Amino acid sequence: QQADPTLMTRHGRSQSANDLGFPRFLLHSVLCGVLLEADCPVWVEPENGDPAAPKHVLCAVASPVHDRQTVILAGALAAMMGARLVLFRAAVNAFVSIPGQQARAQSWQDDVVAAVRGDLEALCRDMDMAADIRVGIGEPAAALLRDGETHPGGLIALRRTSRQWGRDAVLQPLVRGAHGPVLLYPGAPRPPAAAPPPRHARLKGFLLVLFVLMLGLW
Repeated sequence: QQADPTLMTRHGRSQSANDLGFPRFLLHSVLCGVLLEADCPVWVEPENGDPAAPKHVLCAVASPVHDRQTVILAGALAAMMGARLVLFRAAVNAFVSIPGQQARAQSWQDDVVAAVRGDLEALCRDMDMAADIRVGIGEPAAALLRDGETHPGGLIALRRTSRQWGRDAVLQPLVRGAHGPVLLYPGAPRPPAAAPPPRHARLKGFLLVLFVLMLGLW
């Protein structure tokens, strides 16, 4: 993750933060491949003229345990650009989980938001970092996009959680829907490729299968 970032441009964006369904073939194929395979950070800049310096770096925290390195990198980037670091995490939407019970849902929603905020504040204290805290409601991707609309002029930084398109529920909507730039940090290192079996082992397996087939015919 110490490699220099790759800068790419996204062509177009969605019109609504709630419109998240997007077939893969409509996304630029080169950008898609780089996002999934790159072992270095990827900066995706929207195609809307000269980019302005971000006012804040919004670091999406999916896990206070696994995203500590992402928080460190986002904090260093914010300090370098003179921007404010903001830690963001989405809380479950209680009104969806408890339909038809407004008072109970609101009480539970307040408790959940307070718990999420407390986790992020504890993370800041544990890492000795200064950051603003913002908590969204609902699906993480939609919550991040809504926050970007409410607080424009920021850069969204997050960690890639999967190399398979569609498995990462946050990355795909952000790439196509964010108003500003998105910085994707690679997740866990790519596992080493398994060595191919020796040639004699493949031949032995083929002969074994052939023997079983001949035995069955006999």
